[in-house]
Amino acid sequence: MNWAAGDTTPQTFTVAITDDATDEPDETVNLTLSNPTGGASSGAPNTAVLTITDNDPPPAAGSLQFAVAASAVAENGATATISVTRTGGSTGAVSIDYASSNGSATAGSDYTATSGTLNWAAGDTTPQTFTVAITDDATDEPDETVNLTLSNPIGGASSGAPNTAVLTIIDDDAAPGNKTFSGPTAPGSGIETIVFTGGGDPCGFSAGTMLAATPLPLPAGGYVFPHGVFVSNITNCTVGATLNFTITYPQALPAASVFWKFGRTLADPSMHWYLFPAVIVGNNATFSITDGGLGDDDLLMNGSIIDPSGPAFLQAGDPSAAVAIPAIDAVGRWLLLAMMLTFAGFALRRRD
Repeated sequence: MNWAAGDTTPQTFTVAITDDATDEPDETVNLTLSNPTGGASSGAPNTAVLTITDNDPPPAAGSLQFAVAASAVAENGATATISVTRTGGSTGAVSIDYASSNGSATAGSDYTATSGTLNWAAGDTTPQTFTVAITDDATDEPDETVNLTLSNPIGGASSGAPNTAVLTIIDDDAAPGNKTFSGPTAPGSGIETIVFTGGGDPCGFSAGTMLAATPLPLPAGGYVFPHGVFVSNITNCTVGATLNFTITYPQALPAASVFWKFGRTLADPSMHWYLFPAVIVGNNATFSITDGGLGDDDLLMNGSIIDPSGPAFLQAGDPSAAVAIPAIDAVGRWLLLAMMLTFAGFALRRRD
């Protein structure tokens, strides 16, 4: 730098600074004055320090949040996997806590409560996951929810959105089957009620269950069916299950009454009458049928039981009880057979 004689104006020089995008500490440049000429001396200070102040923000550690705010799992799905993402930066190791809490679902009976910490290494943006164990029960119920929460981010990370989520447990249980049927008998003798147990919760009476007139021809020997027959179509049962029936008739049955079924057996696959073991006391008949066994007209272990049956007594044994009984003629018998074949076909399609 130069000054003319008599000139005391300050002289200047410049230092060009390079602007980068790197977050870094402030940096320094050393400056020195030397070699004065013309009789001038080097005064103090003849050294200086120029500090370059960094203008770049520190790199982000990122935000941590649920991948989705709502998810679902089937009740029989065993576990639900929940994903948490790291976005907007990956500087440094970070972590965040997670926890479940009851929504409409109850810990211990619908799911297993869970909590813990998810961790990411420096530079890692891979989604981290945790699981929620689901309890599969046999109860038909509404879908239920579990609340999930993220909290306490560490390492410079922030808690992003969403930091709460809802897990829905989708119920997989069928509605309870109707195990009671009641209605007027075909002969008009009064109200008949049929109740059964067994077969599993969804097992129940389906469309086609009815109280019908007695198929012709009647069993040999002069039997009278005072209440006609009960045609049951029971579906959605556990395959191979045994059902226990109680039928309550409008009036007490004679002591010598026996229980007849009209249908197929393994020994005779044609439609025919055969005696079936039942206990008849007063106006009640109790018996059991196993899916695919004797008494199940389709003879298939398929969770469906088709059963036309009814109590009868010998007219000669109790003349006072003999009444005019409506019966199904030959055409009606074939219609009943067609209906039963339809039920059997429906059951086979369900089995497939």
